[in-house]
Amino acid sequence: MSDRPLTNLDFFDGGPGAGACFRSDQPAVAQNIMSERYKAHHLTCLAGEHDFDFFHVGAEVPVGSFNVLRYGSHVEIEPGAFKDFFMLEMPVAGGARVQQGGMHLGSSYDTALFLSPDQRIHSVWTSGTTQLMLKIKRSELITRWQKRLDDPVAELPDVSPEIDLNRPAGWRIRRLMHLLYEELERSLRFEDESVTQTPLAAAVIDNVFEYWAQAHSHLLEGPTFRILPVHIKRSVAYIDSHLSKDLKVSTLARIGNVSERAIYDGFLKFLKRSPKQYILERRLHCARQDLIAGKGSVAGVARKYGINHLGRFSQYYRLRYGENPSETLLQG
Repeated sequence: MSDRPLTNLDFFDGGPGAGACFRSDQPAVAQNIMSERYKAHHLTCLAGEHDFDFFHVGAEVPVGSFNVLRYGSHVEIEPGAFKDFFMLEMPVAGGARVQQGGMHLGSSYDTALFLSPDQRIHSVWTSGTTQLMLKIKRSELITRWQKRLDDPVAELPDVSPEIDLNRPAGWRIRRLMHLLYEELERSLRFEDESVTQTPLAAAVIDNVFEYWAQAHSHLLEGPTFRILPVHIKRSVAYIDSHLSKDLKVSTLARIGNVSERAIYDGFLKFLKRSPKQYILERRLHCARQDLIAGKGSVAGVARKYGINHLGRFSQYYRLRYGENPSETLLQG
């Protein structure tokens, strides 16, 4: 496999599966297509429209979707915040300048970007840029990170969005993205849906986690709860056994045989969150597992884990996982 493949997209012209591909020399058409595929955004040609040559092909994969995208021209893209998904952008030609929140980032053949929800994105693609892009559902990434750490309430780390593709895990990310491209091409050639079941996309996520660990060695240390003091261990165990109950700090203090202040301070020190926040996150996590398994209705699952206000449950759940509980139930 060549280290610099994929800049020639002639395979997709008129061949099998060509209906899955989109081409246009009109920026307005491209904007409409990509707004439907990703989210509403604004597209501007910075060097005129004479060399605009939009191309897009993509497919659903287990973690989200895999896409090949080119605009041809020098363009500015303003999508706002992604909200419910992360985006891995890896140029195979050209590059982009991206502003995420207050950070100014750059992508190229040697540098990919892993862009997050909840921060406004503004990007400028140089002329001739072609990118491989893996759109990852927010809920999928969070769940996989928590499973990786064996910590059901772990939060995603605050790390740089830039990925050096020459580092070991970065090199693997690039090769896996190339393989995803080849699997997409093969799936279209044979007009099957094999790419929708590919394990390669999940392997990309695993190597993003490995990259974070290589850059920040503390990120994949053992789960926090294994080194908890006795009174916090007792509190955690009690919470997990009584999620349907009205849990109070005073009850946890009695279970741990300490003061309420000791409970509060212990949760902040060892679990990095207040008792109230920990209880909510555990309820949401257990509810999500039931929804994925199809165990009951949204309202029934919420009540099972002690959240009796359905509107608040949906609000908390959406903030945590980037999707509505009904969407999780439908997917499950």
